Amino acid sequence: MVIVIAVCAIIYVIVTKMILNGSSVLAGMLLTAFIVFGLMSVMYILFNESLKDNKLKDKQSEGREPIEPKNTINLLEEKPFEPAASVTENSTELLFIENKTKKLG
Repeated sequence: MVIVIAVCAIIYVIVTKMILNGSSVLAGMLLTAFIVFGLMSVMYILFNESLKDNKLKDKQSEGREPIEPKNTINLLEEKPFEPAASVTENSTELLFIENKTKKLG
């Protein structure tokens, strides 16, 4: 919490001394963006590490309970394979080609 307050104070100083003063607006905006995105990246890394720790604790607690294997042999019945009929099997005989060119002769 102290770090967030310190970063807010630094951003306030940058805004008042650089941006609102008008001495270097672009540099102040870039410095503020750099600080904000740096803080966000650190927060993301800390959040990601806490998620990894929680997953590790969950896996360790699951490892203590024995898991019974399930019998999967009887799930599927063996049925004879019957291929599907083709969609275009007999329909191409019904297509007529119209000849629009003149025969030379």
